[in-house]
Amino acid sequence: MITTKKILLFVFLLSSILSAQSGSVYSRFGVGDIHHSFSARRASMGGLGYAVKDNNHLNFLNPAAWYGLKMTRLEVGVNYFGTQTSNNNLINYFGEFDFGGFLLGFPIERDLGISVVAGLVPVTSVGYEIEDNTKVYNSERYTEAFSGSGGISKLFFGSSYETPLGIVIGASFDYYTGEIEYNSFLDFQESSSYRDAKLQKSLSYKGIGFNLGLISPDLSELLGSASITELKIGLGYRNSPTLSTDSTLINASLVGSVPVISGITETVLPGQLGIGLSFQLKDNWLFAIDYAILPWSKYKFNNKFKSELRDLQKISLGFEYKQTDARFASFWEQMLFRGGLTYEQTQLEINGYGIDQLSVSGGFSIPLSSDSAIDLGLLYGMRGTKENNLIQENIFQAFVTLSFGELWFVRQDR
Repeated sequence: MITTKKILLFVFLLSSILSAQSGSVYSRFGVGDIHHSFSARRASMGGLGYAVKDNNHLNFLNPAAWYGLKMTRLEVGVNYFGTQTSNNNLINYFGEFDFGGFLLGFPIERDLGISVVAGLVPVTSVGYEIEDNTKVYNSERYTEAFSGSGGISKLFFGSSYETPLGIVIGASFDYYTGEIEYNSFLDFQESSSYRDAKLQKSLSYKGIGFNLGLISPDLSELLGSASITELKIGLGYRNSPTLSTDSTLINASLVGSVPVISGITETVLPGQLGIGLSFQLKDNWLFAIDYAILPWSKYKFNNKFKSELRDLQKISLGFEYKQTDARFASFWEQMLFRGGLTYEQTQLEINGYGIDQLSVSGGFSIPLSSDSAIDLGLLYGMRGTKENNLIQENIFQAFVTLSFGELWFVRQDR
């Protein structure tokens, strides 16, 4: 049940980690790392899931998936992002916790698949620190350093509806907001005749968009197999929002800080199109196959394209295993187990080399009650290359999602 104590726990978690950021060296480009999923469940199954029905979980990727909600749900997530970076000279490790997001969903009319869901989720995140202490200028040694933090999130509100033909549709209204700060430092030795300098670039974003989704009726009868059920196709489309961007460039030194440039411009984020297929095998196994494309080559800041950005494409395979009827079973029989495999052509192309990522994931659910659980997920991925003086990353991610369920809005028989 969603009690006051649980809500207070949620508020505490939110306030304590909301300011934390994580990312990789590659988050320096564009607007940072791209977040595809909210929950540990989705991350464990490959990060997508356009056709996966949400019965006891929530998902912001396809609003049509909310039609399966049976009770009010509150979910909040905490993530850990760690990267081991290496090139031809050195190896570093960087890791931080960040806010995974929260969602609140209400089933309004279960027979018609009408549910309402609202939430706050991250869209991109920036978090990197780069330092080079081998620089020399006129025989003076200095350290050149770069850092960045922040990201873009979205608040959304949407609903789902199952039509008389069995086709489910969904839509959400999205409000984007966030801040990203980039810093460049020149740090000379104490005995140097040159002064240290800092250049700070701050960007503040806000804008609106929308997200549409569709899930087909059960198509398993077309296969004529008793083992395969709930065969469905899902589609998702997120529009390309234009965000008003307040940009400030500050030059700082020992003398003080002086704003160099300040003004409002526009940032155009790419849309997203995805398709997925899901089905159940012998009622115990849920499988999902998905493909998504985000045309980051169309990203624009101040009406200019970025040469290092290309179209992002992601393919994922995932599964979930559960007992056929585990509602009144033992603790271990109520657990759900998940796994996934993902290939991603990321949005980055640096020095003519495409930055790709291959990852494997897994996780499970720990039941707190018949309607609440803690979902845990782990991911290991490899991204980038050491060729042409680039950086290769080993990625370690952990996801924790608290999911609480309670019956609200139940019609009373008279």
